Amino acid sequence: MTVDLVLENLKAYMGGSVEECCIAIEDGRIFKLGKETQMPKAETVLNLGGLLVLPGLIDVHVHLRDEGKAYKEDFYTGTAAAAAGGFTTVLDMPNNSPVTMSAETLKRRMETAKAKAFVNVGFYSEFPSETREIEAIIKAGALAFKLYLGEQVGGLNIDNDKALEEAFKTVKSKVPIAVHAEDKKMLKKVEGRLKREGRGDIDAFL
Repeated sequence: MTVDLVLENLKAYMGGSVEECCIAIEDGRIFKLGKETQMPKAETVLNLGGLLVLPGLIDVHVHLRDEGKAYKEDFYTGTAAAAAGGFTTVLDMPNNSPVTMSAETLKRRMETAKAKAFVNVGFYSEFPSETREIEAIIKAGALAFKLYLGEQVGGLNIDNDKALEEAFKTVKSKVPIAVHAEDKKMLKKVEGRLKREGRGDIDAFL
């Protein structure tokens, strides 16, 4: 059998330790790991000069600002940087313009990512104002929900405990919920005190 690619003269983590080995790849997937003598023939052979080969990393918190804030970052630049750093999957935060909090917006962002991304992109959604829309967002492909408690970002009223509880119950264990758990009033109070004290040292920002 002939595979697409063999990577030789590399190091990889196998069986609890870093070992010198080779990797055969077929159809974009690892076909075999082993010594050079164990490798099948390949259309292309690359000598990696003893480099350490790691699985693709996953970043679960990125801001790819396509649409209203693309001047900061977009799917092209953000995922190109991810690929350069060894990240093969990134998860996009929902506090965009417009905010990702509907099935329609999520689907549109997915289509944009398909045309521009260099790596796999998953998506968070903010909570919509109507909990009945949550199921449609999950079905559209949201991997998780993100809730910002410091300030109003999505449609859900963050000051309404009953609404928060209902949203959490609707999601249940279908997808994870990540929470930005600031208390804005407390932060402003502490910030004001530190300013009055003339604090500008590093500890004042921690």
